Amino acid sequence: VIPTTVCTNMSKAGVSQRLLLADQFEIDSVITLHDRKAYAWSVKGHQESLLLMRRKRRTNPADVVRFISLLRRPTSAEDAMAVYGRIHTGRLGDLGRICEWPRERVEAGDWSPAVFYDPELAEACWQLDRLPNTSPQRFARLGDLYPVNTTRQTVGQTKWVWCDDGEAEVPVAKSASESSQTHIQGRIDGWAKRSPAQRASQREFDSLTKKAGRLLVANSQRTTTSRLVAVAFASPVVGYAWTPVQNVTIEDAQALAVWINSTIGYILLRKYASRTIDWPMYQPAAIKQLAVPNTAGKHWKRMRTQLLDAYRATRTLTVPQYRESNAKARRVWDRAAASAERLTQRKVDRWRTLMNDEPFVTGGISGQCPRGRK
Repeated sequence: VIPTTVCTNMSKAGVSQRLLLADQFEIDSVITLHDRKAYAWSVKGHQESLLLMRRKRRTNPADVVRFISLLRRPTSAEDAMAVYGRIHTGRLGDLGRICEWPRERVEAGDWSPAVFYDPELAEACWQLDRLPNTSPQRFARLGDLYPVNTTRQTVGQTKWVWCDDGEAEVPVAKSASESSQTHIQGRIDGWAKRSPAQRASQREFDSLTKKAGRLLVANSQRTTTSRLVAVAFASPVVGYAWTPVQNVTIEDAQALAVWINSTIGYILLRKYASRTIDWPMYQPAAIKQLAVPNTAGKHWKRMRTQLLDAYRATRTLTVPQYRESNAKARRVWDRAAASAERLTQRKVDRWRTLMNDEPFVTGGISGQCPRGRK
């Protein structure tokens, strides 16, 4: 039994652990519980996956590794045997889904199907994540375009303290709750100033303000209530519940915010989630890996126009929770993102429906297929 975060964490330790396990063992299956009320195999409160593997043999292993998503945790030995029987036949029915993932991807460190209930989303994520490799003129990693630095460990701590806006030295995007950032056009909801001991330190002021940005990506948020994973500001701000992306122009920040909030961006962020599936954490290392349009490429002017049009059409709209898939803002963002990536609208619409059917997004009843799908 391993924490599910081992399957997705982009830290050096997480990646190294996946590579080591795939090198030393022949992995047969990774079973993850998508039961919202019981998602641990052993330690209560921890998202866990059950790893079935054996020492490598001389014979050739199967070409695929099975990632099994169960909608409920077996409650008895008899129940567990019944679930095993279903897994053995490859017919889980209303108990869950089986994703057959190429072994070469697992051995390269991609275990992302563990965070997706639906195999179609896992495959979509694989294809989307490779865009910077297959189309480098059109797409790049966000961290290769701009600096990404967390400010959570600085603002609101001993050197910087919270204050009223009249005393503020830096504006802050403080909260990622559903009642705080409700529009893609970000709202300053916190202010900070240097503590009395640091008041005269210009170095302390500069070290924080240089990390401010116009584009901010969420540090973490609950999937059943979240509205946005990125917000854009007219002038640079620092973040507490949000990670700033530095040196982004106003229009580029607005365009990228549309991309990241689209179903495409949301799927990609889920690939790098850590902590738990229902309350993922997006660390700076994950945000840096995010595939986005290449703002330094020759296609960016066209792509930015499409994304900016979507931003301007939705910046005054209150964005509902992610499980409200047909909200106007989401449809407009997806249309722009699909056009920028030259995908059919029908495909992105289907991904949006699948994402909103994910158990940890819908908040559905434990043990039932999302929205009755079979």
